[in-house]
Amino acid sequence: MKTLWLKIFTFIVFLLGSSSCAVLPRFPRIMSIDTLKIEKTTPTHLIADVTSHIFNPNFFGFRVQELQYHAYVGTKYLGKGEIFGPVHVPAHDSVRLPDEPVVFNYRNLDKILNQHNELDSLPVTFFIKAHLDISPLVPVYYVKTLWLRPEDFLRASINTHNIERLLEISSVRIQAVDFMTSRLSVVLTLKNDFPLAYNIDSVRLKITDKYNNNLGKVFIGQVHVGKFSHVDLAFSVSLDNLNMAISLLGQSIEEDICFYARGQIYLTLRYEHFSLPVNECLGVKIQWLD
Repeated sequence: MKTLWLKIFTFIVFLLGSSSCAVLPRFPRIMSIDTLKIEKTTPTHLIADVTSHIFNPNFFGFRVQELQYHAYVGTKYLGKGEIFGPVHVPAHDSVRLPDEPVVFNYRNLDKILNQHNELDSLPVTFFIKAHLDISPLVPVYYVKTLWLRPEDFLRASINTHNIERLLEISSVRIQAVDFMTSRLSVVLTLKNDFPLAYNIDSVRLKITDKYNNNLGKVFIGQVHVGKFSHVDLAFSVSLDNLNMAISLLGQSIEEDICFYARGQIYLTLRYEHFSLPVNECLGVKIQWLD
């Protein structure tokens, strides 16, 4: 009789264990951070949309209806995010999670990065509440520590959406036009609304007209941009007069004068090197000398 009850008890435990595994699948792994688009900044928070890939290590698939999480590094609150479903996570396969809203805490992010000289790995603990299709009535809770690379987030932030927030041509002024050359005075503003300082190693640009004719080149050396600061870079551009004259003649006939700065900005952020593409129109605030 005891043997029978022991078998029944073992079978019930097995069923409960199997049910528990079904209700609480192993937590997916973050495979890559693809893009980080900054949507809004406030004095205390950075609000972004993050696109990533995750891998499901389970032998079964499931569907995420909704998920919220809060993230910490040690005792410091890093931020929060959520996923709006439904998102199907196939068995033992990867899936792309598009446009996840993430809110970062500015001050703590600054403290965390200043306390870690290297960007290769950082232990981030997630407190997660998820609604899954395999447990439709009861939410699933996780506490999971993942080793993430801040460098991956920084590299994912290098995209056209964010670069447009970092760069601005403040003014363009035609200084002189003579027989051989023409000179432009340009002010390029580097905007840094984030809690990270960075160093501009160099700026290498070509000045072209709207017909894509090369008119001149620009080189700027090292510049330090502090956190939460805007830095104006004023420089002169010497242009080939013949090409400039032809371009001005053609553009003045069309009554639409516009030039472009195209090239690369090379910068160093937290000992990591990045290259930012530049493709800015210079024709918005052109002023002619009397």
